Formats: sequence, C-alpha cells, structure tokens
Amino acid sequence: KSALPMEPLAGGMSRRGDRAMPENNALLKVDNLVKHFPIRSGFLRRVVGQVRAVDNVSFSIQRGETLGLVGESGCGKTTVGRTLLRLIPATSGSVRFEGQEVLKASRSQTKSLRRQMQIVFQDPFGSLNPRLPIGDQIEEGLLAHKLGDENARGKRVREVLDRHGVTCDLTWTVSAMPFRTPGGRLLEALEKLV
Repeated sequence: KSALPMEPLAGGMSRRGDRAMPENNALLKVDNLVKHFPIRSGFLRRVVGQVRAVDNVSFSIQRGETLGLVGESGCGKTTVGRTLLRLIPATSGSVRFEGQEVLKASRSQTKSLRRQMQIVFQDPFGSLNPRLPIGDQIEEGLLAHKLGDENARGKRVREVLDRHGVTCDLTWTVSAMPFRTPGGRLLEALEKLV
C-alpha cells in the first residue's frame, strides 16, 4: 500500500506522474510504516490480537510539495501523522526528515525535530480550545519551544493573523474566542505560524 503511487527507477530515483526526482533529497521519506495496537483481554490483560491501524505505508515528499492523506473515517490518517511525529510509537518502518531518522531519534533530537514538523488538522475549530482566546492558543507553540520573549511572541502572533487576513482588528482577534473567527483564515494562520 502506498499513499502516492511511486515507480522506482535506477539510481535512487522515483517517478511520480511524469517527473523523476531523487529520493535521497526528500524532505520527508516514509518507508513501510506500520502501527498495530494490541487487543488485550482477561484478568492478566494478555494480548489476544492486533488492530492493524497502519500497514506498510510508504511515500516521500520533496520540498515545496504537499501531500494530502485522504480516506474514510478510521482508516489511519491521524495515526500516520501521530506516528510520524512520534506522538505514538511505530510498530516498524522508517521515517526520515531531512535525512535524519525520526523513529530512532533521542528525546532531545525529537524535541528539535518537532519544531520543524507539525500536524495541521482539517478543522481548526476541532484543534482549538473554545474557552481560550486565539492569541493564547497560537502562542502556546512558541512557548513550548521557548521561542522569543513575551513581546516577540505577541508580535509574531499578530503578524501571522494579519498576514492571513483573519481580521482587520488584531487586538480583538488575539483576544477573540475561536468560534467568532472565520475558519479558513484561522486554519491558514495556524499552518503558517511555526
């Protein structure tokens, strides 16, 4: 199974559609990614089976390319994303980001990688806490990675919101609740922040 049909060529190249590209220069390269969840039963919680959530998924993404995982509800799209970021452990496979093996990275390497990788969910309102102002939620990523002081973070949040036309009144938007903001523009701002 493959997220995108790729035809292997000689010399470490692949063909997607009608163009050849070097696989070793891929921004993200996923090979045979597998994630199985154990089914446990009985008093001792012994493993009696496996849920095969992701089974041998392979794809590569070059710089400037976009990949959309499309499928029915429950088919493993979110599990792929969470496994790529090591939010849940993979059963097997290989994930390389800018040539670095993600699944075998140390804790500090993983933290550094997460500054460059993120999941962007399709529904921004499902990704946001309806009880916290938008500015605070956008700033959380900058705080988690210890980027900038309070003034620099506030400036960065306002820049991103303004650039994506979330609203003309930035003071209101930063303190606004998510349900009072246009979803598409909010999603664009969230995607571009980090």
